[in-house]
Amino acid sequence: MPSFNGARYLVKTLGSLAKQDYAPAEVIVMDGGSTDRTRDVIEAYGPLITTFVSEPDKGQLDAIRKGLEVAKGDVFYWCNTDDIVLPGTFRLVAEKFAADPSLQMVFSDNIAFEEEKRLLVSGPRLAGTSFKDRFLFYRHMPSECIFWRRELTEKVYPIDTTLRCATDVSLTMPMHHNARTLWVRQRLGAFRMVAGQLSEKYRDRTETELELIRQRTREKLGISPEEYARMKQKHRLSFFLRAKLYTKLFSGARFLGRKLTGDYARKKFAKFFFDEWLLPPPEISRKLQGII
Repeated sequence: MPSFNGARYLVKTLGSLAKQDYAPAEVIVMDGGSTDRTRDVIEAYGPLITTFVSEPDKGQLDAIRKGLEVAKGDVFYWCNTDDIVLPGTFRLVAEKFAADPSLQMVFSDNIAFEEEKRLLVSGPRLAGTSFKDRFLFYRHMPSECIFWRRELTEKVYPIDTTLRCATDVSLTMPMHHNARTLWVRQRLGAFRMVAGQLSEKYRDRTETELELIRQRTREKLGISPEEYARMKQKHRLSFFLRAKLYTKLFSGARFLGRKLTGDYARKKFAKFFFDEWLLPPPEISRKLQGII
């Protein structure tokens, strides 16, 4: 977990880890030298945090790099300090990996939320998303919904710590190449929508970084620009049918279902999410009174 001056979000993110019904979990927080109450939040959670380092770094990917180097587990997960892990995620993912030793990556669709407005938005359906979908057309897979085996980590090196916007793609797309993946229906993570986020604020830089990542991936795989163009043309129809047309049809059916049911399921989950799941455990809340 990379962190920098995010104490007000960190307390809820760590809460979603503390409430998981699966153990053991190794929680590594690599902090860039925060000047807010981050250390107080870490101390309040106590034994949950396996490793906490607070020192100046070169940004988010530098923090991720340091975390990967000290991680001891077999299954890895990158959780930002403003994201939320959803109920039952750790147990489900552990069961999927345990059931299939050849499985290398588990992922899901996500949920985006805006806490102040109590707004929940379902992300697009990603079932069947392939490496080619991402490499050729940038089919986004949210990092808060991706778990991977240790063996895939070696594919991400060297890590370019100068990247600031397309950081998740720079790690997860190389790992996806030739990996055996599994999409699960249960949503694993939730993305917090906050005004001024890097991807929103620096769209041009994001596009530049995405193109750089594609170029580096192409060169690493020995694919010429001409071959890349041919691959893109050949894959275009398949991508359109699965990632565009089918996704729109599925979203339309889901919208119709919500209308017919009065959006009962979403309202019920939203009440649980905002009124219960986002709240840190009671014992942590008591420790943080007057701090956060």
